[in-house]
Amino acid sequence: MASFHLMRSIRHLPAFVKQGQLSFARSCIPAELFRPALILSDAKYNTMTSSVKDGFKRNLPQISSMPMIANQSRLASTVGDHVRLWQLERTIAASFIGLLPACIILENAIVDGLFGILLVMHSHWGLEALILDYARPAVVGTLLPKVLNFLLNLISAATLAGLLVLVYNGPGIGKSIKSAWAIGKEEK
Repeated sequence: MASFHLMRSIRHLPAFVKQGQLSFARSCIPAELFRPALILSDAKYNTMTSSVKDGFKRNLPQISSMPMIANQSRLASTVGDHVRLWQLERTIAASFIGLLPACIILENAIVDGLFGILLVMHSHWGLEALILDYARPAVVGTLLPKVLNFLLNLISAATLAGLLVLVYNGPGIGKSIKSAWAIGKEEK
């Protein structure tokens, strides 16, 4: 989806430069990019009559991408700070590299509890992004995304409660992983 909007913005970039809206773009974009448009508008290469050109102008809708880009930036800026959330998600995902082995080796309630909380946060954010991407109100209606978000919150809360019970009233996450690996192995 993001690549569609990016390609659409790049496609309309020559129109912005011609209108003088992006003055810095002249130095960034090679002149060859605009050459086909210049050749077609040149009188000696032009084979269309003016009536045909006027017919094209009347029949083709004029696409203005400036309001769309302005709306997208306005909506993105009013929703929240996505950069910090993305950085937090990446930090939590990277912390699993050291936290999972520590959880298995140490078998400590604090490390197990931290791993359980971060695991639920990571899973919740991933599934929430999935719901936002594929259960959009414009596609599936307004009720289904609300129901899915409620179910996601319910499942995340139940998962966190189950993991914390496993940590503080059971063997812990690390010991549970070790015992799952030992299934099927004979005692020597």
